[in-house]
Amino acid sequence: MHLIQPVPPQKPLDTLLDWERKIKGGPVWDLLVVQQQMKVRHIRPMTSPNAGIQMSMEMGWNLSQLMEEFQGLHGHHYRDSEWVWLQGGRRDPCAADSYLLPIDPTDGGGAGAPEPRIYLKFTIPPPQRHLVFVSVHHSH
Repeated sequence: MHLIQPVPPQKPLDTLLDWERKIKGGPVWDLLVVQQQMKVRHIRPMTSPNAGIQMSMEMGWNLSQLMEEFQGLHGHHYRDSEWVWLQGGRRDPCAADSYLLPIDPTDGGGAGAPEPRIYLKFTIPPPQRHLVFVSVHHSH
């Protein structure tokens, strides 16, 4: 499922500046393969605690709605990749990809308003049985 195998940072993530957490040459994950693996249920979706709260409060979505939107992503929605760590779990850094998902302009704003977008960031930690959304919120 990897497109690239980035080398993890040598310092703890909480000591790195934003630009030091970025992964060059991304995306890390092959989006089409990940989407196919999700469809056949080889990978199960879940959200981090923060992403679940963001998703529910900002968009009013549940995990099923998020998965519908995720299946509609395309490569041109890719934004960047960075190292993240998962709360309450493993402290090893995980490579994550972020995407900007366009939303139907009729869902918000009026004529001439910028198109609203949703920012999604996900990782697939070892042993690659779960896709974890680590961030799901409106792009500001």
